[in-house]
Amino acid sequence: MFTAMFIKILLLACVLPTFSLALSTPLVVQESWKIDHLRDNDVKVPVVLGVMSRCPDALLCESIFDQVLKRTADKIDFGLTYVATVNSAEPDFGVTCKHGPDECAGNIQQLCVAKYHPLQTWWEFVMCQDYQTRNHIGRPDVALMCARAAQIDWETSGPGQCAGLDASGKAEEGIQLLKESIAVTNALHIQSISAGKAALWSSTASTSASMMKHGNNARTDTPLLTLRTPREESVLAKDCHGIDEEEGDIQNTANGQHDGKATMALVEAWIWRRDSRVKYSRNLVCMRGFRCQSVSGSWRLRLRSKLSSPATMQAIGKGLRNVGPLTRTLQAHPVASTSRAILWEGRRYASSYNPIAWLRNKINPSLLEKKSPTEIQAAKRKQAEEGTLSVFESDKEPEKEPEVVDKSMVVKTQSDHHKYSTANFKISHRKLNKIGRQISGKPIDSAILQMTFSEKRASKRIRNMLVIAKSHAALKGMDEKKLIVSESWVTKGPRTHKRLETRGRGKHGIRVHPDSRLSVVLKEGKTREQLLKEDRARKLKRIVSAGLRLTTYCAPQRKQNIMTVRWRRLPFVLLGLLSQSLVSSAHSFENAAIVRTVELGGALVHVTTTYAIKALENGSQKYTLSFGENEWDKSSWLDAKIKGQNTPLNVEPLGLHELGPEKHLENSGVYLYSVELPKPLNVNGTANLVVETVQTHATYPWPPQASQQEEQSLKYETDLFVLSPYKTATQRIKVRAPAPRIISFTTPKGVDKFATDSIATKSGATITYGPFTNIPESANLEFIKDHQQHLSVHYYYEYPVLEITKLERAAEISHWGANLNIDNHIYLHNAGPALKGQFSRLEHQSQMYFGRTGAHVLPSLTLHLPPGINSAYYYDLNGNVSTSRLRPAPSVPKATQANQYSVIDLRPRYPLMGGWNYSFTIGWDSPLRDSAGYDSKTGKYIVGVPVQTLVPGAVVDEAEVKIIFPEGATDIEVFPPFAALKQSMSTLVTYLDTIGRPTVTFTYENLTDKHTGIIYASYKVPFSAHLQKPKTVATAFLVLFAFAIAARRVDLRLTKAA
Repeated sequence: MFTAMFIKILLLACVLPTFSLALSTPLVVQESWKIDHLRDNDVKVPVVLGVMSRCPDALLCESIFDQVLKRTADKIDFGLTYVATVNSAEPDFGVTCKHGPDECAGNIQQLCVAKYHPLQTWWEFVMCQDYQTRNHIGRPDVALMCARAAQIDWETSGPGQCAGLDASGKAEEGIQLLKESIAVTNALHIQSISAGKAALWSSTASTSASMMKHGNNARTDTPLLTLRTPREESVLAKDCHGIDEEEGDIQNTANGQHDGKATMALVEAWIWRRDSRVKYSRNLVCMRGFRCQSVSGSWRLRLRSKLSSPATMQAIGKGLRNVGPLTRTLQAHPVASTSRAILWEGRRYASSYNPIAWLRNKINPSLLEKKSPTEIQAAKRKQAEEGTLSVFESDKEPEKEPEVVDKSMVVKTQSDHHKYSTANFKISHRKLNKIGRQISGKPIDSAILQMTFSEKRASKRIRNMLVIAKSHAALKGMDEKKLIVSESWVTKGPRTHKRLETRGRGKHGIRVHPDSRLSVVLKEGKTREQLLKEDRARKLKRIVSAGLRLTTYCAPQRKQNIMTVRWRRLPFVLLGLLSQSLVSSAHSFENAAIVRTVELGGALVHVTTTYAIKALENGSQKYTLSFGENEWDKSSWLDAKIKGQNTPLNVEPLGLHELGPEKHLENSGVYLYSVELPKPLNVNGTANLVVETVQTHATYPWPPQASQQEEQSLKYETDLFVLSPYKTATQRIKVRAPAPRIISFTTPKGVDKFATDSIATKSGATITYGPFTNIPESANLEFIKDHQQHLSVHYYYEYPVLEITKLERAAEISHWGANLNIDNHIYLHNAGPALKGQFSRLEHQSQMYFGRTGAHVLPSLTLHLPPGINSAYYYDLNGNVSTSRLRPAPSVPKATQANQYSVIDLRPRYPLMGGWNYSFTIGWDSPLRDSAGYDSKTGKYIVGVPVQTLVPGAVVDEAEVKIIFPEGATDIEVFPPFAALKQSMSTLVTYLDTIGRPTVTFTYENLTDKHTGIIYASYKVPFSAHLQKPKTVATAFLVLFAFAIAARRVDLRLTKAA
């Protein structure tokens, strides 16, 4: 019995090895697949990437493996090893890297982060560096930025001591880590692969891995794949030459650009298969183009044919995605969205218990996989004693204590702003500029919220741009809560959108739509909570009280000289009394803040100054304003009011105050005005005083000449500090241009004594000077001489600069015709840059056709006239000008606001270029009932005559307004809206007049758009005066008939007939 049993055992011993080899043969692709649940306690597969931080192929490999890592992170033990050469002659790192010293720094940065942080954190750090492009990897600022993005505390968590607090990579610990990584790379023979390629290696967990051979050298690691780009096909063929398809280790050379899906699927298949090798080591399933071989419980992928073309890899990827009808689709992959997970199943006849396998293991045992942690550790110790332990499982050296580094010596680089812009899209730059002004200076969240609820067409595009800019600024390390839209401006596009437009009389034209884009600059500023807190504090301090408003007409240049001479002739005693009054008034108030806003334009500049005043004495009611000589010479209109009120304040001019005997010094005197507040202020009482002025001839063209194709630019000059006889806590000046296209502006120097922040900043179309703090009394010669400076702003202006050198207006009242005739003789001057060279009619017509007329050219003029006018006329020295169009509006009752105006479009005989003049006459008739009334109690007629018809943006240098009353009018009284330079009374004799018509003449200078008031005149016309013209006509006819009768009775013949 025992003999028979022994014979059977010998037979089994001879048969089983052959059966084992039969089981090891490659399996074919299964018809049906299903997923096998893997055990949770499987050992993770060690995987390492051999890379260079700045190598483009390494970046490609990392980007592909980033998608694999998202699905297999819990299945692998992942790491990076770096390819370089140790060179003691290299001064900085002792290592020579292929792509320069910055690559060595990048390698050290990534190694240090990997040492002190888990996989998810340091891999995010590596991906952040790859996102910044290869030329930025290794830079200290990029490393610090990526550390913040990965939420790594660079200074305290370890990488700072390892790679240096400044992230330069020159610390001893980081250099040592790089040298150790190079040693690991050399031990893995990664250098044997073509230089510059990224190789993926995996270490087998079992001791049987040492049995795998590569040539004649035994090693414990097998290369899985090498990524190459299409431009390296020649290198690929060279590397693959001589590889034994049946016995040698296979390197799968995949096209990283075109075959990333197949490569990724191969990596996933290998890792998932390796993770389940313990349970299913014999049930291997091979895909088309591959062979699988089981080697003592472990396995390798082998190629049936060389993969030397992208078409082969694409076929393999297709086979991986279409593995069978019963394939179950797992989570969609971000690269290969239609790929399917690689699933395995055991043979259908397989069972949980296989007696033949049990008998085979008993008779011919193979290497056993260690399952428990104790067995694994014991196996590792045994391998370490035998010298076969994997380099990836070797114990790390004890961590060195971090060196104490002086943080004060570390220079941190951090972005302080971020610029972003939209793409060009179809919109007018003027419309887009309005949106840019709305979001400029606001917190980024407020701007996004405003654009979200805006109904404008471009708001959605701008909102998306702001959201992207916010995320980019956060990646740069800027605080999202403190981000504000510091600057915004609009840039014109190429105007490529064109469409066919149908015009009258069967003609067609091309309509060109403008393109524009909006750019913003994000900076860290005050948060929304801080702004609300400051706004609340300002509101608590604000005292809004009732006030009076007075519109004061400043005397023009000729009157100023007279006033100056008279003031200088005052006795010195009066000057001394005025100086004492200024000293005493300086102790009555204090300026908590002064904010001046300058709205730049063409011939007119609007200036608004807000004084936040604080009383220092009880009963303070008169506040003194001061203006420099240059500023006062340009000002033509002044208005004072309490903020939030529309009633005028009483403004009394005090004249010129000489500051000293230095006559040659510019601004050696100041002009003073006394403003009476609505009520006296007690101690610490506050009020906000708003002073508005309009300056004329404050800008001038620069350069002074321009051709028809060139743009128009102007220059504006003003003073830096607002003069005041009181101390000022804070002062700020804002200069706002019509568009963000500002060529240059002055940056003051030597004012650090008053500046707490940046002296001059530009935000879109606004330039802000200040804030300046702790400014003493500035209305004195010492302050002007030491601290006052001139500012100049050079900017583009897109409209003609118009000046009316002389305006002659005559308003003739006719009771017999019930008519009011307005006749205007206008002398117009284009004050823009003078025309350079000769005028080209061809160039002008071309610009008119394409809608690109120069900004300094005036082709037409549009005026708003009163409603209800009729019989309008327009002529010049040559006669009637037919190129005009009148669109009348119906009459409105007296004392009612007109909703519509009559519009007349005037086109001169020639385009008005810079420096050219054009004189013309325009007039109209209007019903007298629309502007006149009768008071039955006093028997007086009251008529209202406008001072001028506003020409948009123009200044009137000299104006003469005549009101011609009916013949025989008496008790004439006039009430102008502001005082005139000269007022005179005369008599005008015209048709059918006997005694003439009384005429009142007003003379003005430097009229602006604020001087559009109405002159009211009252007069009486006796009944006899109404009969004056009939009596005159009757008398004329009576005399004529009497003369005819008398002449008929006179015989002039010499002899009488018989």
